[in-house]
Amino acid sequence: MPMQSFANRIQVELIVDDRQILPPKKKNTTPTALIMFGGAGDPPFDLQALGNMPDWQFLTLSPLPASAPANVQQTKLNGSTAALINQCDLVVTKPGYGTLAECWLTGTPLTYLPRKTFAEYPYLDAWLQAHAPSARMSIEDFISGNWLSAMQQAINCPRTYPQIPACGALQAAELITHLIS
Repeated sequence: MPMQSFANRIQVELIVDDRQILPPKKKNTTPTALIMFGGAGDPPFDLQALGNMPDWQFLTLSPLPASAPANVQQTKLNGSTAALINQCDLVVTKPGYGTLAECWLTGTPLTYLPRKTFAEYPYLDAWLQAHAPSARMSIEDFISGNWLSAMQQAINCPRTYPQIPACGALQAAELITHLIS
């Protein structure tokens, strides 16, 4: 990314554990969306509105109130995040490097929110709009639970992720080794 904030930049390829064994992607009888916002936790939204989309199942790692709609369930992370993402049809998220890399690895479309105060956002947003099966959702639609249009846009998006190039983790390790040697 062309981040001018850092004077000394060296580009490496995508860093994702592409050697991990993922379970086969299952065909869900009901489309399944994973709501995942990383360590920041889920931002506030109208949980009850998700009940108005009975043709979808929603999974979240966050605790749910007893009043959660029947189509919203809490799940546990048993294994890698990529393995969980691989079992879903879509991820609803904020654009961040880790989630994007895991969606790319698994080929999973994503619906994402704008992150105006995140320095990398303009570059991630442009990349997603050019290279990923994705759709941007407005903050207003997210908060109100009006997600269906953006989710359908992402699922039906004609873009596909590019082939994962060389291992960025290996490139980064070699660069670091060279710097400290």
